[in-house]
Amino acid sequence: MQSLINLIETTKDRIWFTRIARIQAEKRLLRNELHAQLLLMTYSIYSITLSVILLKFKIIPDDIGTILGIIISITLFGLSFLLNSMGFSARAQRFKENYIHLQTLINQLDLALCTTDSDSLKTAIKTTQEQYASAISNCENHTTTDDYIARFLYSNLQTRKLSHGEWSYVIFHTVARLTLLCFLYFLPLFVFSYLILEK
Repeated sequence: MQSLINLIETTKDRIWFTRIARIQAEKRLLRNELHAQLLLMTYSIYSITLSVILLKFKIIPDDIGTILGIIISITLFGLSFLLNSMGFSARAQRFKENYIHLQTLINQLDLALCTTDSDSLKTAIKTTQEQYASAISNCENHTTTDDYIARFLYSNLQTRKLSHGEWSYVIFHTVARLTLLCFLYFLPLFVFSYLILEK
């Protein structure tokens, strides 16, 4: 009987870690959706602002202004294509449905622990493990980074604590992501400022 209870706890643990990683995957996709939309809006504003400024002031040569306009337009097209092809919102919704289903499996196992009948426990474990296998195969997998970040956010874990290497990876990934986003948001400003100063 004790071995069945241990198996239930192990299965719950595995499902719980999958669940928090999938919650993190949903958050990542929703953030990607938000930044894709913001970048589209930001680059549109840059394009309009550049056009208006160049109509009124000749702060850079016309041919360079035209090239900058083309580059911003191509960037806008690329971002639009990326946003539509990645389907961030739909994928995030599938992750949400998946981790909600995983929570019901954890609840099933909690309910199974209320019984003292070993046959009922075996049936509950078998059914839950089959449903878990089906749940993870019917949804795209979360990334290793999602798993690391999810575990990073839970500092009081009893098992699967982050190693020093994984902890460092999370910090590096977060800093690299923020740096890349800042670069993408401000790149046109840097280029435009450089061209004005070089004139």
